[in-house]
Amino acid sequence: MEKNQDFQCKYRYKQQLIRQREKAKQRQRIYRRNLYRTYQSEQQQEENDLMTVNTEKNHCVNSINVRNAEINREHEVFIDGDDIDSYLDTSDDSNDEIQMIKVYDLDEEEINPIARYSPENQLKEIPINCNKLWNDLHVQFSYKTIIYCSSCFETLQDIKEQCLNDKCQDKAHMINSELVLFDIAHEIRSVVARNYSLIKWYQENRQSGPLCDIVFGDVYLKKSSKNRLSLLLATDGKPLTVSTRSSVWPVVAVLAEIPFPFREHQRNMMLLGLWHSTCTPNVDLLLSSIVHDLMVLRTSGLLIDIGDKGMTHFEVDVLAVGGDLPARAKCNKISAHNGFYACTYCLFSGISCLQHRHVLYPHDDFKASCPPPRTQQHIDCCIAEIKRSRSKNARVCGVYGESPLSQIISIPVQSTLDYFHLALEIHLVFLLNQWKQAIPKPVYIKINQFLRDIKYPHTIRRRPINIQSTDKWKATQLRVFLLYAALPFCVIFLPAEHQYIFSLFFIYIRTLRFFKSREDIRDMKLYVNEYLSKFPLVFGRCNELYSVHALLHLCEQCNSFGALAFHSMFALESSLHHYSKHAHGHILRGSQIAYWHCVSRQLETINKSASAKVFGQDCFLDDRLIHLDLCFKYENDFRNIFREKFKEELLVNLRLFSRYTHDLILYHSLAYSVRHCSASYCVSIENSACALSHCFGNIIFFFEFKKQKFFFFEQMLCRTRSFSSFISQTNRINSWSDRINGFFSLVNCVSSSLCIVSCNLLRHKAIFVPFQKDVVACTEIEHELEHD
Repeated sequence: MEKNQDFQCKYRYKQQLIRQREKAKQRQRIYRRNLYRTYQSEQQQEENDLMTVNTEKNHCVNSINVRNAEINREHEVFIDGDDIDSYLDTSDDSNDEIQMIKVYDLDEEEINPIARYSPENQLKEIPINCNKLWNDLHVQFSYKTIIYCSSCFETLQDIKEQCLNDKCQDKAHMINSELVLFDIAHEIRSVVARNYSLIKWYQENRQSGPLCDIVFGDVYLKKSSKNRLSLLLATDGKPLTVSTRSSVWPVVAVLAEIPFPFREHQRNMMLLGLWHSTCTPNVDLLLSSIVHDLMVLRTSGLLIDIGDKGMTHFEVDVLAVGGDLPARAKCNKISAHNGFYACTYCLFSGISCLQHRHVLYPHDDFKASCPPPRTQQHIDCCIAEIKRSRSKNARVCGVYGESPLSQIISIPVQSTLDYFHLALEIHLVFLLNQWKQAIPKPVYIKINQFLRDIKYPHTIRRRPINIQSTDKWKATQLRVFLLYAALPFCVIFLPAEHQYIFSLFFIYIRTLRFFKSREDIRDMKLYVNEYLSKFPLVFGRCNELYSVHALLHLCEQCNSFGALAFHSMFALESSLHHYSKHAHGHILRGSQIAYWHCVSRQLETINKSASAKVFGQDCFLDDRLIHLDLCFKYENDFRNIFREKFKEELLVNLRLFSRYTHDLILYHSLAYSVRHCSASYCVSIENSACALSHCFGNIIFFFEFKKQKFFFFEQMLCRTRSFSSFISQTNRINSWSDRINGFFSLVNCVSSSLCIVSCNLLRHKAIFVPFQKDVVACTEIEHELEHD
């Protein structure tokens, strides 16, 4: 009886699955049928849109009569948008069908109706298949795929072929591995040709960019030349499917000569190689061919067609290679972070923890032993000793083999640590877990309210909001919390023993992330040594892992490559997510990613490239979104202050604006009618009368007077008590108070004054963190353009 019931349950379940699949297929057919009908019905409209896609659009700009609220319309051209991409006209309606084929993974039979209804095909022959479509778009699939056995890494002919090796026959069969290798020269040519105007502008205007950029690092300056292309390589793994446990390991690169932040845009990411498998890649297989091609380019250079400039010769070199701790250890062939001699910067061996059986890197032992720095020459000597020993498991000072990277870089200098993984996802997560143990759970409600009350600009999209779910925070949330909210959080909610030690870590990371001069780097050595010395006293000696010791070497790295924000892996993590969306199904997913990468690369070449005109922009944006009621609320105050400042009466038709852009930064005002919950109107301004030389407040609206740009400003009253006075500590570093008060200022949020300020005095956007009753802690956003 029980067997009969089990059989009936299985039968009903099977029938239910069949019905669900049929319904899903029917919905898909209906959707695609409606999609084709939509293409046919909107054909004429799309033809008209294509004819006017490159024409300039005139926007009406309001001219407001402040006295009688009359609105006059004048025709002018303004840039509109809330981010950098709005300045770049990179959209192309002719590529819509390509995107649809990629997103919905359509086959050849389903492509034909789309091609038939495409307006582009009114002017040329209809492509009958994918190959014809790609030929019309001049897409070059410049890659090759090599199949390997996932157990013994023997070369196979087909993805479904089973390895004939006796050892592999005895094991459970895993899906075979794919190694996809790209034409590196073609990748570089496509990016350089598309961004040559930006590269040329940045070569002539280096001082216009941040002085802590990677092009001002010691390594770049030693190798700089006129026509040079410096590659920043990075690699990491990303899981693709849970069922097969497969992951993808792309090797990507960006050009240091492209000005920030455009160098980190997805359209400028170069894909050099790709490994897809259920196992981690064999480093020799993944990197050997890529390194060989880079060595050829470094020797012979590269000729690139620059249009009007003709064929131009460029020198190609590798500037740095980045990755998280496991990826760096694998690529460098040096002990992993949980082994002895894991450090690539020094020869500190570490000691074994008898209690937990892991390797520790105590800072006191490091200072006592003063280990020498690791050099590439020392690594070569270790490799020679390993070869002489003829032992498969030989390991000398952490080195266990010859990495292909040794042929193109100096591993101790050019294999960079990533603060995204090291300081945020490892160290800050550890601190958060320690803090949560020290805070009673009933206080979590107050902490969550504290996090919700923080005012952020519109460019910060991911915000830390729930202290209970810190293990689910993304890296951008961790970054926002560390830079802007963590120190006030510590002062308000944590015991005194945690406040000072965290302030040392906070000053160290925030300064190195974006510094103003090389003197800041030298000062940071005091802070990191103080932090590492006090770390075991608060968190215990057993937590002094390699990830804690590695923080010590970020100072050296900043001397070599500039601020941490300019060689982090935020862009790589975004590209990993982007590439993973190219793959469908379970077979040849690496080749699918390569296939659609080549298509996307060609479409970006067809589209309009970025222009250097976006740098140095200084203009108001379309003010049709201005909140007139708020402007009328301040009318009397504005008229009086205007008369006092300019010694003139307020003009009848004074033009008001709600947004203003300078370089690549977009400022809002309180009068911006669709700002929602963003606070891009919170700013800092230059003020020589203030003790800190700057003040904080809110922009009410912008206006133009006698061809000069101004804004009506609500300036908050500065508090006499400094932020550093709330952190108790007897033995401090001399510059500690100045550093803390330079990052955070206390203002009274209920006491303010109104004034008119020139737009030339704008410093940065600011974040207002609730601190006490009627008091907020204000901190500047020094580097808003870091990859989000």
